[in-house]
Amino acid sequence: MSEFVFPRIREVLRTHLKWSQRNLKPYTDEMRIIFDENGIRARILSQIQGPFMTRIEVVPADARSASTILQLAPTFRMVFRRSDMQIFRRDGHIFFDVPWQNDQVYLGDNLHCAEFLECRGIPVAAGMDLYRQPYINDLAGCPHLLTGGSGNSARADLLHGIILSTLLSCQPDDIELYLLGGRSPDLSRYRRLPYCHVENDPGTGLALLDELCLEMDKRRRQITVSGCTDIYDYCEHVENVKHLLVMITELEDLMDEGRRTCENALRRLARDAGPCGIHLVLSSERPVIFRSLADEFPARMCLKVDNTADSLVMLDRRGAEKLGKGLLYYRENDTAEPVLLQCGSVTQQEIRRVVSALASNFPEEDLLPDDAGFWDKLFARVHS
Repeated sequence: MSEFVFPRIREVLRTHLKWSQRNLKPYTDEMRIIFDENGIRARILSQIQGPFMTRIEVVPADARSASTILQLAPTFRMVFRRSDMQIFRRDGHIFFDVPWQNDQVYLGDNLHCAEFLECRGIPVAAGMDLYRQPYINDLAGCPHLLTGGSGNSARADLLHGIILSTLLSCQPDDIELYLLGGRSPDLSRYRRLPYCHVENDPGTGLALLDELCLEMDKRRRQITVSGCTDIYDYCEHVENVKHLLVMITELEDLMDEGRRTCENALRRLARDAGPCGIHLVLSSERPVIFRSLADEFPARMCLKVDNTADSLVMLDRRGAEKLGKGLLYYRENDTAEPVLLQCGSVTQQEIRRVVSALASNFPEEDLLPDDAGFWDKLFARVHS
């Protein structure tokens, strides 16, 4: 193949050229009046307007003032006309979190940033925080990922975002994608690309996990014999070996097909496949299905879930059941505090534009779907 050409992010994905700003002066003036009327000694330190929330930080002069502010929470909620506004104390400061969605975040906003463009690994867009700072997860350093969220949580946007992040950063000579879809979201559009393999049958998904374990064992032997430490060392000193990104969008479908086989294979892969260049992204509408596997996947992206049990499985804490649509908690590892982000939205038209732009790098005959192609192109390996 001649030099592979990636499209410019802004040519295929929406991005914000300008973010909306709300006039906060009437609200902060009313806050100061309430402070004066109640003998509160405090000053407003900062006002941050994010894409999904406005945060006002207040510094109380003493403990009595801080306590009074918290007691007057219903009054402040009336000022902002938001019954769901959160008022809390942290490190001696009082924070007013007002869930005004100033702008919907687009996937292009998350990808049109230095962190994504300069990443030399496998960058995955997690979302954008209150300060409009994109968060990028690099699968080269954190090889596997759990994602979960209920049916109306924008989980499809998150999964499409992971796929498009990979497609817009990694060349086909360096990666193969295996997308095991279920009831949703629809992944068939990616089938047009020769290095994207889409399969919806759970039985085929289980067989793929077996093949992955064999491929992992083969790669471990090759890396060990060569004296290298991992796939990156091996690719640099011996030969290029493709990364394999495997996304399972409905894990419960595979569990229903064969729970023990599925769990054993995923546990093995989660523990040992990362240094071999095999990456797993597991997703489900019912994250409680991850209970037996969660410890093997320290990196999590959790959207709104249906109940507290799902939140505890994903984050080891409550809270995800109260998230709004499109919001998620991102936890990079076991010790990291979850960060509240807004997932980037993506349309079917944008997906078509990305796939068409990438497909233009291939001869037309390579783009025709082949029903038998999934297994024919599964791995370029020789069975011993």
